[in-house]
Formats: sequence, structure tokens, C-alpha cells
Amino acid sequence: MASWKPINPDIATRAAYLEDTLNTQIAFAPKQVREVWTQWNNYDSTEERRKNKSAVRVIEEQLESCLDELTISLEGVSPEAATWLLPGERGGEYMSLRGGEHFNGSMCAWLIGVFGSGRADNLVSAHKVFSKYARWVATYLTRWLMLYDLREEEHLGERIVITRLLKVDTKLRWIADEVCAKLGEWVDLNLPASSNALGLSIMRTVEDNVLGTTLSYAADAANDTPPNANHTLDSGGSRGTEPSASFKPLSDGFLARLPAETLEALSAPSRALTRAELLRALEGEEYVIKPLVRVEGSYKVLNRYSWMYSRDVAIMHAIMLVCKPEEVGRPLEETTVALLRDWGPEGFTWESDVVLAAAGRTKGDEVDLFGLSSEVALIGECKANRMPRNNASLDATFEERLIGKAVDQVERRIMNWNSGGRPVNSHTRWVPAVGAVITISSYAGAVWSSTSLVKENKQLDVAIFPLHSFLLMASVLENSSEFRAYIEWRTQLLASGVMNNDELEFLVTFLKHPNPLPAPEQHGYPKILEQIEVDSDAAFLLTPKKNRLTDAWRNSYKKELLESVVSVGPRLS
Repeated sequence: MASWKPINPDIATRAAYLEDTLNTQIAFAPKQVREVWTQWNNYDSTEERRKNKSAVRVIEEQLESCLDELTISLEGVSPEAATWLLPGERGGEYMSLRGGEHFNGSMCAWLIGVFGSGRADNLVSAHKVFSKYARWVATYLTRWLMLYDLREEEHLGERIVITRLLKVDTKLRWIADEVCAKLGEWVDLNLPASSNALGLSIMRTVEDNVLGTTLSYAADAANDTPPNANHTLDSGGSRGTEPSASFKPLSDGFLARLPAETLEALSAPSRALTRAELLRALEGEEYVIKPLVRVEGSYKVLNRYSWMYSRDVAIMHAIMLVCKPEEVGRPLEETTVALLRDWGPEGFTWESDVVLAAAGRTKGDEVDLFGLSSEVALIGECKANRMPRNNASLDATFEERLIGKAVDQVERRIMNWNSGGRPVNSHTRWVPAVGAVITISSYAGAVWSSTSLVKENKQLDVAIFPLHSFLLMASVLENSSEFRAYIEWRTQLLASGVMNNDELEFLVTFLKHPNPLPAPEQHGYPKILEQIEVDSDAAFLLTPKKNRLTDAWRNSYKKELLESVVSVGPRLS
């Protein structure tokens, strides 16, 4: 039996682990914030910190100052300055961002494109905005950690900002490609009037553009032959570049051959810069849903990360906007089934809109997602709810829509199944059932945190997965037996008190240490899975599609996935 090395039961809360992990980001905060943070960590207990909680107010005042600084910096730059923050958007050699490995440069570029209201269009001005952005994020992280130390529970509305800013959940390009392709097929069949903007041919064009443009740029960089330019001094006195006649920005490649309707549907409008609007953008998800921005009459891929790795979220929202209100859930339901038929574990048949009814009846409970094998039935509910604009209401949204409604529906349908309910006009025999809810969002990582997965003071026995993470898991597990084992193990693990931010840690732990669980005496203590990620090259290149025609495609893919995993925090074993 595997030892329980991935989890350290001596960690009393997540705070100590998070502090170690995030100290690198906090180093970018203003001096006074760093000093307060150092003193805060010198306190020996939560009680001592509570006696000195006025320190949090100092951080909050600094956070307000950082927002003012960021606002002022945006007032001075042109929207076009956003392109200085992204490789390949300007001719000549790209200058790396100080802190770019820790903070989301794409997010800052998007902010400049949307809110930039000045005239400065040079490297120095753009990098100054990024510096102010990093200071705000670092200070926000500091406040969040300090508040976490003081509270008995964490609010999702606060945590979702952290998960968005740090991109903690695993995204793989091939999954975004496949989800978008299935969504395009769905549009062609069900919304033919929108095919020219969101159909399969458009999705394949985007996929080809992302792959071809990125590989071409990487090849040029490897050969040390990026598009050359004549270096000049710009009006700001900083070192700038004058693109050569043959230079084409990467955005041109990413968006080649796409119709105006597509670009418009996925673009954020520019808007007047106010502190309130800027804060709403920093804490919101519009930059994911609308990753493009029109700058000086030309569309730019300013949120490049989302465009490459998670544009399925943007496409899903764009399709939902053109659906009839009563059909807004169908794209997620039917796309999930189509994806599982192509990439799910062996031994299942997958259907949507299945009715479970008693023998001889035609009316019963509708099931969004129904998977059946000789060993297990999956009874699932798909929830394509849009996230609330107000983060403060996220806890209520999660509890009402996911826990109160979707989970309750799955539980009742499993009871129906166990009481003899079967798909209408079928002779299906009983097998054990597991339940799942499929969503678009991770709800600030709540779907992976034991403290959030509680109903009436009992731990949930229904799993909740964002679609991207569900496909990551389903494409790796070999068959229905392994699928059932994983779902049940994951449920038990969360019941033992584990808190996490991503599906990858669960999946890799399961694959490397089959069925590990903490000892009974360790239950109830908060535990952390060792934090890992897929390295950046693999996140872009890794795909099971290249071996899809061979019998061993899944094992090859699984091996490559495990080999690509790297640790991103302190080791726990």
C-alpha cells in the first residue's frame, strides 16, 4: 500500500504553506507593506496577530495607494502601449518584464488596451504600468494572507481574485482546442445563423493560427532571428524599435482569416478610466471572457494566455449570449457528452438529456449527463451559470446554484437510480452510481476545497469539476473501473480535510500512489497536496491527438503528462 507522502498532516492551516509559496510575489510590494508583513510573520500565534490586527489597516491603505498609482500610470499611456508587454507584438528584441514570471503580463496588457487614456507609446511607460500593476497584486496578496490568518473561514469572493491573478488551475492548449471544436460543431447544428462567427471552421482556424504562429515565432527565436528592426529613440527618450517592412505582429497571425463578427464577439470595449471601473476589471473575469481588444483600429490578442490555453471559456460565453434563454445550458451539456465520447475512459456509453423513470413509465428525472458501463454509472448535472459581477455574492452563488441546486439534483437522481429508475425504454441493469456536477468555472477553487464542499454539515459525496479539469482527468484514466476508483477516492480525500487549488494535484497523486488516504487519526486536520504544475512547453505542446489512432495513445499521453509535472512550492514530504 502506498505511503501518504504527498500530504503533511502537521500543517495546521494553509496559511503557512501559502506564505512560503507567495513570498516571492510579496517582494514586489511597497517597502512599508514588506515591513508590516515581516513583523506579522514574527508574531508567534493567531492570538498575537489578532491583538495587532490594526496592521491590516496599514496594508489596506497601501492597497488604495497602489490602485491610485496604477490609475495614474494608465492615464499617461496610449492603449497601443499594451503591445510592449507581449513578445512578438513589436519588431526587434523583446525586453522581459521584471516580475513577469510571477505576475500576469497578459492581464496588464489587457488593462492598458482597455483603459489606457494617454499618448505615451513606449517601452518605459508600458513597463512602468506593469510595475504598478505588480505592486497592487503583491499588496492584495499580502492583505489576503493576513486576513486569512485572522478569520475562521475564507470567503470565495476574496479567493477568486487570487486564483484569477495567479492562474493556479491547470490549462492545456489541446483541451481548449477540443472544447472549442465541439462547441463549433454544436453551433453549426443548433445555431446555423452564428456559424460564420462561432462555427467549427472558425474554431479550427483559430486552433491552426495559435499553433502555427506560436511555433513559427519560437523557431525564429531559437535561431536567433526574430523579426529585425532598426533601433531608434522614441519621444520618451527610451530605447524603442522601428519595425522592419516585413514585420507582422503575432496578433495578426493569431487572428488571421477570422471574420469581424468573431473578433467583435470576443473583444472588450475600451472605456473611461475610473478607480471603480479599474478595480472591477482587476477583480473580475472580463479579461478571460473578452480576451481581445481593438487598439487603434486593429484587433489585438492582449490576454494572450487565455487565448492560447482557455479560450473555451470565452467561446462558451459568446455562444451562451446568442442562445435562447431556455437553451443556454445545452452547449455545455452536449459538448461535454461529445468530448467524453472522444476522450473519456474506455467502457462507457455517454448520453445527454436522459430520463430516469420507473419501469413502464415515460416521465421521471431528467439527467444532463449519463455515463454507463458494466461497472459504474455516472449521473451528472451541467451548470453553465455565469459568474456574478459582484464577487461578494460568490459564496451565496456557489451554495445556492451548485450545492443547493445542482448537487441536490444529482443526489435525488442517484436515489431514483438506486430505487429502480432507469433510462426510458431501456433494460439497463443496476450498477453502483457516482455523481458529478460539471461547471464552466472552478468558483475560486471551491470545487477542490473540503471546507467549501459541505451540505447540511456533511461532506459532499458528489464531485464538482470545471469542464477543462474534467476532461484533463477523463482523458488520462484508462477505463470505467479506474474512473470510479478515482471519483470515490477523490471524495474520500476531500472528506479527510484536504484543501487544494487545482485538479492536477489530485490526479497526479492518484496516478503515482494508487488510492492513498490519510490515516484515520489524521482526519479533520487541514492538509495540503504538494503544489505542482505542467511545465510551460508541455502545456502548449502536450496532446493525446498525435497518437490517437494507436491503441496505446492514452498510456503514452499519461506518461508524457507525468513527466512534464514540476513542483512550484515547498516540498511537503
